Amino acid sequence: MKKAVLTLTALASIFSFNLFANDVSAASSQRNNPDQIVANSTMYSSISMRVGEYRLLAGDIVSLSYSNPTDCIGLDGYGKLTAFKPGNGVVVAEWNSGHRVVYSVTVTP
Repeated sequence: MKKAVLTLTALASIFSFNLFANDVSAASSQRNNPDQIVANSTMYSSISMRVGEYRLLAGDIVSLSYSNPTDCIGLDGYGKLTAFKPGNGVVVAEWNSGHRVVYSVTVTP
């Protein structure tokens, strides 16, 4: 019985040390985790809006790439996309993980 308790205690100590040791990192080194696979990907989506409508878009960086006329859509710093007048545009939402969504926006009266 003592051997079983000692064995379990030793295993628990090894596993807990291993977990804490792996979580420690220095600023000058990067941790390489082969279990985590991050694939860069781009998705395309269409948004149809009427003048006066708005949508909230998520992303670490959301930017207005193109609009025709230039003032048909607007985008604020919080990802709020607003339709001001008929036209079309492109908005890109990007995440730090490498994923991004390219929205083709059409505004109708």
